[in-house]
Amino acid sequence: MKPIERFDPDLMGGSLLEAEHLARYRWAGALAEGKRVLDAGCGTGYGSELLASQGAAEVVGVDVDADAIDTASRADSRRATFAVADLRDLPADLGEFDVVVCFEVLEHIREPEVALDRLAAVLRPGGILVTCSCSYHVSAADLLEVVASAAMDSNRSVRILENRGQSKDHPNVLGVPETAYLKCIIVVVS
Repeated sequence: MKPIERFDPDLMGGSLLEAEHLARYRWAGALAEGKRVLDAGCGTGYGSELLASQGAAEVVGVDVDADAIDTASRADSRRATFAVADLRDLPADLGEFDVVVCFEVLEHIREPEVALDRLAAVLRPGGILVTCSCSYHVSAADLLEVVASAAMDSNRSVRILENRGQSKDHPNVLGVPETAYLKCIIVVVS
Protein backbone atom coordinates (compact mmCIF):
# COMPACT_ATOMS: atom_id res chain seq x y z
CA MET A 1 0.00 0.00 0.00
CA LYS A 2 1.28 3.46 -0.92
CA PRO A 3 2.07 5.62 2.16
CA ILE A 4 -0.41 8.40 2.85
CA GLU A 5 0.97 11.85 2.11
CA ARG A 6 0.34 14.20 5.00
CA PHE A 7 1.80 17.05 6.96
CA ASP A 8 2.77 16.12 10.52
CA PRO A 9 3.94 19.03 12.69
CA ASP A 10 5.85 16.67 14.98
CA LEU A 11 7.99 15.60 12.02
CA MET A 12 7.98 18.77 9.90
CA GLY A 13 7.60 21.56 12.46
CA GLY A 14 9.49 24.80 11.97
CA SER A 15 9.33 24.64 8.19
CA LEU A 16 7.70 26.88 5.61
CA LEU A 17 5.32 23.99 4.97
CA GLU A 18 4.18 24.18 8.60
CA ALA A 19 3.63 27.93 8.33
CA GLU A 20 1.46 27.45 5.23
CA HIS A 21 -0.64 24.73 6.84
CA LEU A 22 -1.14 26.68 10.06
CA ALA A 23 -2.07 29.83 8.11
CA ARG A 24 -4.88 27.99 6.32
CA TYR A 25 -6.30 26.71 9.59
CA ARG A 26 -5.99 30.14 11.19
CA TRP A 27 -8.00 31.89 8.48
CA ALA A 28 -10.56 29.05 8.52
CA GLY A 29 -10.74 29.49 12.29
CA ALA A 30 -12.18 32.96 11.81
CA LEU A 31 -15.17 31.32 10.06
CA ALA A 32 -15.52 28.65 12.73
CA GLU A 33 -15.99 30.70 15.89
CA GLY A 34 -18.97 29.38 17.84
CA LYS A 35 -19.72 26.80 15.13
CA ARG A 36 -19.78 23.01 14.83
CA VAL A 37 -16.92 22.13 12.45
CA LEU A 38 -15.90 19.03 10.49
CA ASP A 39 -12.18 18.77 9.71
CA ALA A 40 -12.33 16.35 6.77
CA GLY A 41 -9.00 14.61 6.30
CA CYS A 42 -7.68 15.84 9.66
CA GLY A 43 -4.55 13.68 9.80
CA THR A 44 -3.02 13.80 13.28
CA GLY A 45 -5.49 16.48 14.39
CA TYR A 46 -3.25 19.53 14.70
CA GLY A 47 -5.67 21.61 12.57
CA SER A 48 -8.71 20.38 14.47
CA GLU A 49 -7.05 21.45 17.72
CA LEU A 50 -6.22 24.84 16.21
CA LEU A 51 -9.84 25.34 15.07
CA ALA A 52 -11.03 24.45 18.58
CA SER A 53 -8.55 26.83 20.20
CA GLN A 54 -9.81 29.63 17.93
CA GLY A 55 -13.31 29.33 19.33
CA ALA A 56 -15.14 26.62 17.41
CA ALA A 57 -17.91 25.26 19.63
CA GLU A 58 -17.08 21.70 18.58
CA VAL A 59 -14.69 20.13 16.07
CA VAL A 60 -14.98 16.62 14.68
CA GLY A 61 -11.89 15.44 12.83
CA VAL A 62 -12.14 12.47 10.45
CA ASP A 63 -9.45 10.69 8.48
CA VAL A 64 -9.16 7.37 6.67
CA ASP A 65 -5.85 6.60 8.45
CA ALA A 66 -6.49 4.81 11.76
CA ASP A 67 -2.93 5.50 13.00
CA ALA A 68 -3.36 9.24 12.44
CA ILE A 69 -6.70 9.20 14.27
CA ASP A 70 -5.10 7.27 17.13
CA THR A 71 -2.47 10.01 17.42
CA ALA A 72 -5.12 12.75 17.24
CA SER A 73 -7.27 11.04 19.88
CA ARG A 74 -4.42 11.08 22.40
CA ALA A 75 -4.51 14.88 22.56
CA ASP A 76 -6.15 16.37 25.63
CA SER A 77 -9.02 18.23 23.99
CA ARG A 78 -12.39 19.29 25.31
CA ARG A 79 -13.80 20.51 22.00
CA ALA A 80 -12.28 18.17 19.40
CA THR A 81 -13.15 14.52 18.83
CA PHE A 82 -11.83 12.18 16.17
CA ALA A 83 -13.10 9.24 14.13
CA VAL A 84 -11.83 7.00 11.36
CA ALA A 85 -13.93 7.65 8.25
CA ASP A 86 -13.63 7.71 4.48
CA LEU A 87 -14.90 11.02 3.10
CA ARG A 88 -16.73 9.11 0.38
CA ASP A 89 -18.73 7.20 3.00
CA LEU A 90 -19.22 9.42 6.04
CA PRO A 91 -21.13 7.82 8.94
CA ALA A 92 -24.67 9.15 9.37
CA ASP A 93 -24.15 9.58 13.12
CA LEU A 94 -21.71 12.46 12.57
CA GLY A 95 -24.70 14.80 12.32
CA GLU A 96 -24.74 18.22 10.65
CA PHE A 97 -22.06 20.90 10.62
CA ASP A 98 -21.94 24.67 10.23
CA VAL A 99 -18.48 24.60 8.66
CA VAL A 100 -16.54 21.88 6.80
CA VAL A 101 -12.83 22.30 6.12
CA CYS A 102 -11.12 19.93 3.70
CA PHE A 103 -7.51 20.89 3.12
CA GLU A 104 -5.34 19.15 0.55
CA VAL A 105 -7.30 15.90 0.52
CA LEU A 106 -9.40 15.84 -2.63
CA GLU A 107 -6.44 15.58 -5.01
CA HIS A 108 -5.34 12.39 -3.22
CA ILE A 109 -8.53 10.35 -3.43
CA ARG A 110 -10.47 8.59 -6.14
CA GLU A 111 -13.87 10.11 -6.80
CA PRO A 112 -13.38 13.51 -5.15
CA GLU A 113 -16.84 14.50 -6.38
CA VAL A 114 -18.33 11.68 -4.25
CA ALA A 115 -16.45 12.98 -1.21
CA LEU A 116 -17.72 16.51 -1.87
CA ASP A 117 -21.29 15.16 -2.25
CA ARG A 118 -20.96 13.65 1.23
CA LEU A 119 -19.42 16.80 2.68
CA ALA A 120 -22.23 18.93 1.22
CA ALA A 121 -24.76 16.48 2.68
CA VAL A 122 -23.47 17.03 6.24
CA LEU A 123 -23.51 20.83 5.93
CA ARG A 124 -26.49 22.63 7.40
CA PRO A 125 -28.26 24.93 4.91
CA GLY A 126 -26.18 28.09 4.77
CA GLY A 127 -23.11 26.19 5.94
CA ILE A 128 -19.61 27.03 4.78
CA LEU A 129 -17.25 24.70 2.92
CA VAL A 130 -13.56 25.63 2.83
CA THR A 131 -11.47 23.44 0.55
CA CYS A 132 -7.94 23.68 -0.81
CA SER A 133 -5.82 21.74 -3.26
CA CYS A 134 -2.06 22.09 -3.29
CA SER A 135 -1.44 20.26 -6.54
CA TYR A 136 -0.64 22.12 -9.74
CA HIS A 137 -2.29 19.14 -11.47
CA VAL A 138 -5.65 20.48 -10.20
CA SER A 139 -6.46 23.90 -11.63
CA ALA A 140 -8.69 26.45 -9.91
CA ALA A 141 -11.28 25.76 -12.62
CA ASP A 142 -11.05 22.00 -11.93
CA LEU A 143 -11.61 22.55 -8.22
CA LEU A 144 -14.59 24.83 -8.84
CA GLU A 145 -16.04 22.34 -11.33
CA VAL A 146 -15.85 19.48 -8.82
CA VAL A 147 -17.52 21.62 -6.12
CA ALA A 148 -20.25 22.77 -8.55
CA SER A 149 -20.86 19.19 -9.71
CA ALA A 150 -21.16 17.96 -6.12
CA ALA A 151 -23.61 20.75 -5.33
CA MET A 152 -25.79 19.80 -8.30
CA ASP A 153 -25.61 16.10 -7.37
CA SER A 154 -26.77 16.89 -3.85
CA ASN A 155 -29.44 19.33 -5.09
CA ARG A 156 -27.79 22.26 -3.26
CA SER A 157 -26.79 25.68 -4.49
CA VAL A 158 -23.32 27.10 -3.92
CA ARG A 159 -22.22 30.72 -3.66
CA ILE A 160 -18.53 31.57 -3.76
CA LEU A 161 -17.42 33.76 -0.87
CA GLU A 162 -13.74 33.85 -1.70
CA ASN A 163 -10.97 32.35 -3.82
CA ARG A 164 -7.47 32.21 -2.37
CA GLY A 165 -4.05 31.02 -3.45
CA GLN A 166 -0.59 30.70 -2.04
CA SER A 167 1.06 33.62 -0.25
CA LYS A 168 2.69 36.44 -2.21
CA ASP A 169 6.16 35.11 -1.50
CA HIS A 170 5.24 32.17 -3.78
CA PRO A 171 4.27 34.05 -6.94
CA ASN A 172 2.44 32.56 -9.91
CA VAL A 173 4.72 32.84 -12.93
CA LEU A 174 2.96 33.01 -16.29
CA GLY A 175 3.85 30.04 -18.47
CA VAL A 176 4.96 27.94 -15.47
CA PRO A 177 1.82 26.15 -14.26
CA GLU A 178 3.65 24.47 -11.37
CA THR A 179 3.84 27.85 -9.62
CA ALA A 180 0.03 28.03 -9.30
CA TYR A 181 -0.06 25.12 -6.90
CA LEU A 182 -2.45 26.29 -4.15
CA LYS A 183 -6.13 26.85 -4.83
CA CYS A 184 -8.58 27.54 -2.00
CA ILE A 185 -12.27 28.24 -2.27
CA ILE A 186 -14.71 29.24 0.41
CA VAL A 187 -18.37 28.65 -0.49
CA VAL A 188 -21.77 28.86 1.18
CA VAL A 189 -23.90 25.80 0.53
CA SER A 190 -27.67 26.38 0.64
